[in-house]
Amino acid sequence: MDANSTSEAIEILISNFARHPRLSHLTFDSNLNVFDVLEEFWQMKKIEEQSLDAKSLIIQPKDNEITYEFLERPGQPHVCLCTLPGGTCFATFQNCFTKSDAKKSAALLALMNSMFNEHPLRKINSDFIKKSMENAEKDLPNACSVSLELYKKLLEMCLNKSLLEFKQMMTVFQLLHWNGSLKAMRERNCSLNDVLNFYKNFKIDENMRSDMSLDWIAREQQRPGLIASELESVSNEIETARLNGREMRFLKEKRDILLLASYQFSTELMI
Repeated sequence: MDANSTSEAIEILISNFARHPRLSHLTFDSNLNVFDVLEEFWQMKKIEEQSLDAKSLIIQPKDNEITYEFLERPGQPHVCLCTLPGGTCFATFQNCFTKSDAKKSAALLALMNSMFNEHPLRKINSDFIKKSMENAEKDLPNACSVSLELYKKLLEMCLNKSLLEFKQMMTVFQLLHWNGSLKAMRERNCSLNDVLNFYKNFKIDENMRSDMSLDWIAREQQRPGLIASELESVSNEIETARLNGREMRFLKEKRDILLLASYQFSTELMI
């Protein structure tokens, strides 16, 4: 998608969204941009959720704002990450050579996914759960029974919820699997209820990142060069995922944990 196509997509989204009856105060603002619309969209959702007394399974109070951050990388193109309330994350999906364009590209993708997520067909239903389990058993023939059962329980917990809410829950599952936490619980013969209780109380925060970084430092001590190899791998994953417009929270958290581990390990060597 080139710059002209991006501008046209933004204009179409803004035009359609501004027709919403609750947003009539915005329709006369000729300077309305993709950032304004994204903010208004999530403010409207927040009001609706409060009126329904709805609470997300994972959203923490500090996660109620839209944030933007740029990946530190040499040269161009620039890559911006747009994190939505609840933690869902989308990145620049084009090759942008200014930070302004990179931020706009990420916001556009976040807005498109936010709006499409409201469609009834984007809700988790019994057919989706059945097909997801069939695919998991097919794609992961060596997966342990605890992981598959936990995955099924997560799907059932998301029944009638949106795909973005499902992605938020799956980020936790992916992190626990990637970090070896699920495997460790299986080796300790933990029951499925034990795993579920652990999962429900699990928070993606600074303490979690610090704890997981320590796990990777321990692995680095046993296998020198492991963290650098993992960082290179996740950087390639991020590049592929962003160009395909995929949701990025899991990859972002992996990268942040590995960067923290790399910094902490280097500091230890200097002491």
